[in-house]
Amino acid sequence: MTDEYLTGLQTLYDGEVMGERLLLALHAEARSPREADHFAAILQLETETKARLRPLLLKYGMNLAETADLGGIPARLANYASNSWRDYTTATARRLTGVLRGYEAIASLAPPEDQAILQAVVRHEAALLDWARAEAAGETDQSLAAIVALLCFPPTLSA
Repeated sequence: MTDEYLTGLQTLYDGEVMGERLLLALHAEARSPREADHFAAILQLETETKARLRPLLLKYGMNLAETADLGGIPARLANYASNSWRDYTTATARRLTGVLRGYEAIASLAPPEDQAILQAVVRHEAALLDWARAEAAGETDQSLAAIVALLCFPPTLSA
């Protein structure tokens, strides 16, 4: 296995660890029940995706320790707190566009036997991007549908 692919797997895992911690913090700071529901659904997706990646890390003898750099979380929380929901989701969509491209590039390095897991991770990022774009555009009726469809254990949402 190439070092580039193994580094990519670590990037994916670290991204889910950071996402999980960020969503825990965002959920705690949610300004409305609706926003809390959205953060809860996304948090569940982050958690399930992190768990989905563990078998690959184990397969390649990688450490499961959650050592991701969490230094960017305070700025992301401040961005949420200081912006409207629409502005926050617009900025999130811009950020996720690059993240999705990076995840697709990592998946392209994977051997065929790893593709099922890697494509699930790519679908995860694509669903997040679809959600952020829909929310930013004010198309909120079904914005969580793609995320909830990916969950094995979807949370009960209040709205």
